Amino acid sequence: MLRPMTSADVVAVARVHRATVLEAFGGIFPPEAPKPTLDALARRWGGILDDGLGWVVAEPDPIGVAGLTREGDGSRMESLYVTPSRWGEGIGSRLADLVETEAGRRGWLPLRLWVLEQNRRSRDWYEARGWVHEPERRRTVWGPIDDVGYRFRGRR
Repeated sequence: MLRPMTSADVVAVARVHRATVLEAFGGIFPPEAPKPTLDALARRWGGILDDGLGWVVAEPDPIGVAGLTREGDGSRMESLYVTPSRWGEGIGSRLADLVETEAGRRGWLPLRLWVLEQNRRSRDWYEARGWVHEPERRRTVWGPIDDVGYRFRGRR
């Protein structure tokens, strides 16, 4: 079940975020890169939620999260994370479906997102959903590790 995120979800969402980052990004960032702490992520999520952006969680307990924000002539999918032990169950697809559909319903296409260039698992997943890799890139705080841009214009 998907539902809007509330302040009661902040710590659980921070746990999902941390577990996902440690699993998915472990071979991407250098060993000396600091690991995200639960406290820091909970503060981040509390601040994001206070911004009033459109966040949705997958239940139970939350096991996934994604957001939709307005950006320029379209919108952006933010922070799609699913607990690694639940990967492959369709939770990420349900979250992405909701964000993609809502962006289209609001007339907020194209929808954009950023993903780590070396994160082939996520990039392949988005490309299979119809997202198109764009030439945009941005540097992360860890040296030669870049985010690359993707764009979704809707289902054809």
